[in-house]
Amino acid sequence: MRLIKDGKVKVDDRVITNPIFEFRPNTKPVYINGEKIEGQKEELYFIFNKPQGVICQKNDPEGRPS
Repeated sequence: MRLIKDGKVKVDDRVITNPIFEFRPNTKPVYINGEKIEGQKEELYFIFNKPQGVICQKNDPEGRPS
């Protein structure tokens, strides 16, 4: 997050200042300190322990905690 706050991260020539900026990976060039970063070539899977009743998505139309 420090790099983002310091304005050292660019996506497609745009300086990113929002730490929750979203974009599709491997569709736009990403630069950190002026150096191009190559995207992931493999898929990553994450496993989360979460409380029962909490959903794993950004938001929920039913208003459940996320």
